[in-house]
Amino acid sequence: MKSVLEAFGKASSRFFRNWRALITFIALDAALILALYEFFATREATVLQVIVTFLLPVVAVVLFFILQAMGVQYMQDDRNTRTLMKTSLKEFWKLMVVSVPFICLAWLAVHLLGKIHVDAVAAARTVTATHSGFSSSSQPIQWEALALSTLQFLLLYVVIPVAAVNLWIAIARDGFGRALKGVGALANAFKPGPVVIYVVGMLIFGVIPYWLVSMTTHSKNAWVEFGLLVSRLAVAALLSLFGLIITLGALTVKNQQQPAASSQ
Repeated sequence: MKSVLEAFGKASSRFFRNWRALITFIALDAALILALYEFFATREATVLQVIVTFLLPVVAVVLFFILQAMGVQYMQDDRNTRTLMKTSLKEFWKLMVVSVPFICLAWLAVHLLGKIHVDAVAAARTVTATHSGFSSSSQPIQWEALALSTLQFLLLYVVIPVAAVNLWIAIARDGFGRALKGVGALANAFKPGPVVIYVVGMLIFGVIPYWLVSMTTHSKNAWVEFGLLVSRLAVAALLSLFGLIITLGALTVKNQQQPAASSQ
């Protein structure tokens, strides 16, 4: 835990110390959110709107991976904001390429485990219905369905992201070819340190923002209610961005303690 806290401390210090990079992160994140909003809000009524609807997902994906590239680059050395942005614009496509297998794996996890989960629930209900000893208020725990849901959660939100992020960091450190040839990035991904860093970071950039967005407030004044809503959304967006980037930085610090991929 001491090394985890030190990694978060170094990443946070570097992140908030460079205010120009901080503003760039916020601007890119705002552009990403705007692109996603426009994609869901735009209706295909004119030719221009149809074109925009097709372009916005591409823009959102590019902005997302530029942000991730900056997140894994800013802890590599003391780069100024211009160098960081220039490097990220040149390197983000590599993160996109190596993410494709992980995206496919995530899709398979959702599709196959989801189908097995549905079959397991249906089978459990059939077995329950044949036993008159169980009342509607006393249903047995469906352990198989629970195990499948747990496995799907771990794959989608822990295993696949941790593996992908560590490969991103290896690419930023060792280069595209050397990172893919080496096995160190994935071998070191699931050591206790990186996993704990990711789980702690996920609480900051995932769980807390979700709680802020989903919570409800009650006020007799409509403007106060609106202000509270806007404040919650703004804090959730900033926590999500800061938590994600600092987590990437902390994982980079931890990764730098490992030997380069070429030595694996």
